Amino acid sequence: MSTKSKSGISQNTSFDDRGETIIDEGSYLRESKRADWRYEWEERKQYRCKIINEKGVVTICRKLCSQCDYYLRRKSNKISIDRLYDEHGFEFASDDPTPEEAYQQKELEEKVDEAINALPTKELRMIARMVGDGCSIRDIAKTLNIPSSTAFDKWNKAKKLLKARLQDYWDSLH
Repeated sequence: MSTKSKSGISQNTSFDDRGETIIDEGSYLRESKRADWRYEWEERKQYRCKIINEKGVVTICRKLCSQCDYYLRRKSNKISIDRLYDEHGFEFASDDPTPEEAYQQKELEEKVDEAINALPTKELRMIARMVGDGCSIRDIAKTLNIPSSTAFDKWNKAKKLLKARLQDYWDSLH
């Protein structure tokens, strides 16, 4: 049976003995593709340019934004740092430490180094330096040929002594 749809295109449909419409594979694929195309078009339409004409009516651009005259004329909201410097003379601070911060960091390193050197035993000094260099307690234990629990206890003892020694300096900073 051939029927005409609203668009005037004839469609081949047939009915089974229960009166249900049977759609052939070609029609099913066309409808599936058409539904996919509509979904994609609606998705793309959300991100299209909204153009306001002289009467204040908002219309959505039908072109791809890369081809749209309105989109190409619009100014970008993004401004490069170089453009800000060239057009307005703005300069941004670098991530490098200021001389004051560099001095404070150097002073802190010297104080910590003095506190480590003042630890009572060579083993505590070695453990404190290795932890400062980022070594794990397990690595320290292997290097010094001692059990991990002993290395951990010695690190806690060194930490306690360093904290007591540096407390006055820390309080003077804050």
